[in-house]
Amino acid sequence: MTDPASEIRHLLRRYEEAMAARDLPTLGELHWQDERFVHLGPGGAVDQGWPAYERRLAATAEKPAAFRLTDLRIEVFHGKFAVAGCSWSGGAPAGAGASLFVLSRMGNSWKIVAGHQSSGSAPEEGGRGAEAGTRTPKP
Repeated sequence: MTDPASEIRHLLRRYEEAMAARDLPTLGELHWQDERFVHLGPGGAVDQGWPAYERRLAATAEKPAAFRLTDLRIEVFHGKFAVAGCSWSGGAPAGAGASLFVLSRMGNSWKIVAGHQSSGSAPEEGGRGAEAGTRTPKP
């Protein structure tokens, strides 16, 4: 894959599958393994650093749960940085809301360097999936 938006869609499909399966090793591969990683959770929790978020994921990893990302929109900047916004639903405990991922190309792959999930109702238009709304702005 040479198109950054396609690479990010692929990464977020893997993220979606790993969240549904509670596959912590794969989630670890997709995230930046650094103390500067930050995750803002739907309940207002702030996880500073990958180890803190990994502990939170492990605490809810007891059983697989349906998890889905829809209405994905990707903005790529200079082929090195990107943001991806979407709706999410499912998980353990079950919920729905909006997500924003900040990604950076590191070597030959993309990593999630920050994430924010807010809770609330998923948009009613949903279901457009990982192919919707991709743009790559001109430098």
